[in-house]
Amino acid sequence: MEDWEEHLGMIFPDIRIKNILEIRVVDSVSPKYALAVPALIGALLYHENAFSSVQSMLMDLPQEEFSSYKRQWQRMLCRQL
Repeated sequence: MEDWEEHLGMIFPDIRIKNILEIRVVDSVSPKYALAVPALIGALLYHENAFSSVQSMLMDLPQEEFSSYKRQWQRMLCRQL
């Protein structure tokens, strides 16, 4: 089991739950947005209305469209580095 847990530790999905909630997709943003990321995540985690609004928008998106937005966002973040 220890070996299995070690292998799982080498997987880096966008969000990973360990002893903490790791949101890796925003690991490196420009300093200009550094404070916006925890504010957004905090709002989504602690305010049910904000979470529900975002969830309803995302649940209606087809998977292909969601993936396209994700790739665009990643490219935009890379350009800011």
